[in-house]
Amino acid sequence: MPKIPVYLISPLLTYCLTVSQYVAHRVAKNFLTYCQLYFLACI
Repeated sequence: MPKIPVYLISPLLTYCLTVSQYVAHRVAKNFLTYCQLYFLACI
């Protein structure tokens, strides 16, 4: 396993957190939209 320089770890963590938050936000929005459509279809 290659050693990662310490000064690269912080930006990588920040980047990973930002991306995961963005993805989670997108998924949550899509999920809510699907739920609403499904709910409306059931009525």
